[in-house]
Amino acid sequence: MSFSVLRKGDALLLLGGNECVQLLHSAVLSALTAEEGNAFWIDGCNAFNPYTLVEAAERYGMDADGLLQRIFIARAFTAHQLNAIAALLPEKAVREHASIIAVAGVAELFVSDVRWQEGLDMLSSTIANLLTAARHAHCWLLLSTEAEKALVDMERYAAIHTIARGAAFSEVSVDGADMFFTGTGREMQASLSDYGAI
Repeated sequence: MSFSVLRKGDALLLLGGNECVQLLHSAVLSALTAEEGNAFWIDGCNAFNPYTLVEAAERYGMDADGLLQRIFIARAFTAHQLNAIAALLPEKAVREHASIIAVAGVAELFVSDVRWQEGLDMLSSTIANLLTAARHAHCWLLLSTEAEKALVDMERYAAIHTIARGAAFSEVSVDGADMFFTGTGREMQASLSDYGAI
């Protein structure tokens, strides 16, 4: 079992299938129970499921309605929409006291909607804005993608060049096992059981 600490302002990219979305839901729940701030769910693959959070909140005796009121959801159906949402996020994340930003399907739209180079440029801009939002709001940033190899290569290229400016960025392949997130003040402890950082 290995452990990794995700500090506020850093980013974690989850590579895999539906398991990644489940982990995003768990991370949002953990962040909102650990802190008084709000969560931002940016949805590029129509993956947010409020029932998942309601069931978990009720299982732990939490106020499900109060929890859902602390989550800002923005759904993008095109690459241009996702890029525009990310551009507005730095100011809004600070104003609304973001504890966590979760981005489901961060790269998919940039391959399916636009030409390769345009998609790469827009994805780079989107990731830069997401990182800026996480740094300015001093919150956690988790991104997921279900991308196939070509998409992952494109995303890594854009992410590496964007993130090279100083933000810590980790990638984790997700294969169906559980990942456990707990909020611990300024850091989020992630138990990466059966996972290897790429």
